[in-house]
Amino acid sequence: MIDPHCAGGPAAYYGVVHTKTLGTKAGAPVTARRVIIWIYAAVLIGLGLLSGGFFFQTYKEYVQLHRIETESRQRLAVADQRLKEQEQVLDRLRNDPYYVKKIIRLQLRYAKPSEFVFRFPTSDAENR
Repeated sequence: MIDPHCAGGPAAYYGVVHTKTLGTKAGAPVTARRVIIWIYAAVLIGLGLLSGGFFFQTYKEYVQLHRIETESRQRLAVADQRLKEQEQVLDRLRNDPYYVKKIIRLQLRYAKPSEFVFRFPTSDAENR
């Protein structure tokens, strides 16, 4: 058995390996492992900032598309309501003869031969 207090000391006993150091001008040693850690940290921070920028841009596009979708749904609801009203009018025109007569009298200003039609001006523009 190897004695931990022998010539190499406890470090030799436990198999601790020293890393090489890089000398700096100031004389403070910097280990290669620290340099690699700093490089990885810088790369990860850069990737994080880059992906954050892409995420922000994508989020802005999502918000804009959501707004457009909401506006389109509102226009669709208005168009559906108008379509239902027009279908009701069309159904009445096909099936209700009294409604047809009413529309002919109001919109085309027709009258029966025994009736008189009185037209009154509604604005100053019609008087001229």
